[in-house]
This record gives sequence, C-alpha cells and structure tokens, in this order.
Amino acid sequence: MLLIASAAMLSAQNNTIERDYVPVIQKTALPPLAGMVISEWRAYRYDARTDQWSAVPFQIDELDSRGRWEKFSNDTTDVDDELVFMPKSLGDRAGASQWLLSETARRAPRIELEFVDPLATDRKGWLYLYRADGSEPPLPSLFSYAAGPDGMPAADTVMTPTFHLGRNHNGWMDYLTIGNNKVDLIDRFKLRLAGKMFFGPSYDINEDYVEAKTGDNVVFFIPGPVRALHIIKASFLLEKLKLPLMPKRSTFDYYYQYFPHSFKISAETDLDASLLAIFGVQLMRQSLDFSDQATGMRVYSPFNREGLLIDGRADQPVETVSGGVENNWVMVSGAQGTVLLIFEISPMKNSKRLFYLHDKAEGGSADGTMDTGDGRSYGDMGLMVKATGSALISDRLTVNYKGYFVDRPNLDAEFGEQIVRWDLNPLTMSVREQFYLPSASKKRRVMPDLFKLLPATPNPYNPRKQSSVHFPFHAAPGRYEMKLYDLMGREVASFPAFAAEDGHGEVLWDGVVEGGGPLTPGVYFLQLRSGLYLQTQRLIVH
Repeated sequence: MLLIASAAMLSAQNNTIERDYVPVIQKTALPPLAGMVISEWRAYRYDARTDQWSAVPFQIDELDSRGRWEKFSNDTTDVDDELVFMPKSLGDRAGASQWLLSETARRAPRIELEFVDPLATDRKGWLYLYRADGSEPPLPSLFSYAAGPDGMPAADTVMTPTFHLGRNHNGWMDYLTIGNNKVDLIDRFKLRLAGKMFFGPSYDINEDYVEAKTGDNVVFFIPGPVRALHIIKASFLLEKLKLPLMPKRSTFDYYYQYFPHSFKISAETDLDASLLAIFGVQLMRQSLDFSDQATGMRVYSPFNREGLLIDGRADQPVETVSGGVENNWVMVSGAQGTVLLIFEISPMKNSKRLFYLHDKAEGGSADGTMDTGDGRSYGDMGLMVKATGSALISDRLTVNYKGYFVDRPNLDAEFGEQIVRWDLNPLTMSVREQFYLPSASKKRRVMPDLFKLLPATPNPYNPRKQSSVHFPFHAAPGRYEMKLYDLMGREVASFPAFAAEDGHGEVLWDGVVEGGGPLTPGVYFLQLRSGLYLQTQRLIVH
C-alpha cells in the first residue's frame, strides 16, 4: 500500500517495534521508491527523546525477476529490486520540523518508510531516506571474506559480526563458529535422496554427489552494508548412479544470502522434477550434523519442546511433523550459542514430513542411508520427507533453507517459535514523500478532511470493454492536479489542472494515453495533488 502525505500532517511517535535478528526486506516497486537513483540516498533513524538523527546501514540490491543478483546494474530501482536493513535500525517518527541539517536534504523531499508489525498492528517504527549531499562516508560492509585456496574456489569462508561459515572444496557447509567461541561446531550439512527405480537397483544420493566448478568466474561474493550475496556454480554428478536414461550431470548454482545473524541458501537444479516419480524417489532429507564440540547442547523442534540432549547416544524423538510451514524448523542451543534452521519444503504429493535426529557417536544414520562426513553423529538434525505411495511427486526439485546463528546461550523452543513467526510474518511497509516545512513547529498547516482521493470506478478497468473510468474525490477549495503513473514511476497520463470548491468531484477519462492508444494492462497509481498535499489510489487495468 502506498500512502503519500505532507510532513506537516505528522507528529512524532515512538518506535514500538520489538523485533531482532530477522532482516527487513521490501521490494522497491511503488513510487517514490521506484525509479530512484540508488547511490543518491542514505537511511537515517530519528530519536525523538534527544531530537537527533543517526545514519543506519541499509542497502538497495538490484535483482532480476527470479530474485537473483543483477550483474549488469544501472543504479536505478525497479519492481524486482529490494531494500534491506535490520529492524534495530528503526526509529521514532519525525514531525514536520524535525529534519536533517543538510541544505541538500532540506531542498529535496525525504521518503518516510513506516513499518507495522502484522502480529501486533499497534507496534510501529520508522526509517527515513534522505538525498545525499556527497559528504557522507561510504557505507561500510558488515561482512568479510576469505577466498578458497588455488584450485578450490568454493572452499571459502564468510565472516559476519555474529558467525563464521565455511565450506569444503565442493561448496558444502562444513565449518561454523558463533560469537567469540572459535570452536567449530559442525561436521557438515547433509543431503539425502534415496529410492528404487522399478527397472533398476536402489540408490542413495548424498552431498558427495555435488561437485563445485573450478576455474574463473565460478564463485562470486558481493558484500553490502547489511546483506552479502554469494554464488557458487556446481553440478550433481548423476553419472555416479549408473542408471539408464539419467543425464550425467545436472548443473545448478548455490545462491547464498548473508545477514548479520543469518543466512539463506537457494539451489534449484535443471533436472526435470518429474524424474522424482519416474526414478522412484522415496526419501528426501536435509540435516545439519554437529561435531563433538556440540556435546551438552539440546535439540528442539515444534514437537520436541523440552529439548533432547546431544551426548552421542541415541534418542527417541517425536518424529511426526503436522500443521503448516510454521512447523518446518529445528534448533540447537547450549552454552556454545544457538542455531535455528527453517526449511522451505517444495509441495509434494504422496508424502509426509518427519523430524530427523541422529545422535550417535558411532555414526550411521536414522533413515538407513549411507553416512558421510566424519563418520560420527552428534545431534544430526533436520527435516525429512518420505513417500506414502510408490514415490514422491513434485513439480520442482529445490534445496532451500535459512539458518539463524545467535550468540545467546541456552535458549528454548519458545525462542525458535518467535523467530519463525517473525520470519513468516514480515513487517508491512507504507511510503510517504515529505517536504521540509520549517514553520510547522510554530503553526501547523493541516489540509481539511475533505481532501481525499477515492477509489476509481470501475476498478479493475478494461478500456477495451468499458468506455470510461471515473476518478472521484472529496475537494476542499483549491487548485488540483491529477496524474497517472505506472509501476516504474513513469507518468503515463496527465490531466489539466482544475479548481475545486468544497464538496464532491470526479474526473472522467476514456483510458486513451498520449499517442492515441488504450492503456495497457497492468497496475497503475493515480495521484491527486494540491500544493504540498498528495494522495494516491491504485488502478488495475485488464
């Protein structure tokens, strides 16, 4: 939803957002965020108690339509790009006279971003974007990077303020430290894909079937102030299965995103997911196996809330996972810190979800598949999908999960559930363009309530079937301008300025744009302006 108003209508309010750890990520699809020159803006938080502004780390990433890094960028936002910052950067709401001292900032409009917690809609916080004047220092990155050795570019390490995460020569996660504890807590992340072809033998695919590519331009690390993007090119070595009709290799990219307290990985192969049924895939598992350094920590899940002790001895966990996506998580916590994994499981027919745990110093696995890694299992935890019929059926084959690494000891299941709720229910954002009014603190100028742009009728509107669309409004006395913009912030129609008296008015339009053609299908934004006052309504065109 886009809300644009004069700063004179606003007064200071306190930030009441209480979130942490989960990054705030918002698309820059709506004006005035759409079409911004990215390098020209900086983010600030306002402290009403001290009447002080402070710069905060933020970034706008240029992404493609799949949400991937846009290698060839133009420094201008569009509908695919993302604004990223941490919730602790939110501040109080600034009134009309609370403004940066910079002359550049006061000449140009600022953008107020208001965020509301959908889990508690009375909780709000604010962030402000000001146009930079060139004197601001570059925004530092929170991340550092150690490249892999010669011949093994995927064996790199990413370091954040909270954790260090490293990979082996095939790009598979096998090193983790949290906070000041420099002890490696994990063996490796594990993947299992097992089944039996109706015309062939049983098979057991694991992470050792993955081979990272070597050479130039196969690993990319793009650090930002709040998020770092990391890409590793790799292949599944399907030829190791020695199955007929199976392609030898299936290429894919590991696509990592790093934040101060977390990371996310997405990997989708070019392998046709219909082969899951053809080749009789009966089990898929993603899990994180810890090292003996995790001894004494406890494993939690939605249905194992009391925690299971990691001690290298077998446990009897509750395996069943019911309910929705809010239950696709597992967590380990102890004196060493806290690790929370949230899995994004592709919808599959003929399947059931199970909590996976194997805590046995002698190694092996709890699902009958071959063991990998160091041959020992300490709190190997994750999520498993098993076929309830002859095979799993899905329209895509992906590996997607998030990891939160928190430098806090001995947390319980309630903490895990809180992070998952925040992750699944992101803050909602509204946008306001504001202008500096230095006299506002002495004499507030408030537009009468009659100034209101109403929803268009009909909406949706089809100019090929409906002769006209009506733009109604309530008008206080004054002079008005009305314009229509597309999602990119480009003006597509402008109506002659007009004077209005108290009461109701409307503009009638035939849907024909400059050049004589009809308005093309899409989402548009109608703006009604009177001086500094501006209101917006959305118009959908079919």
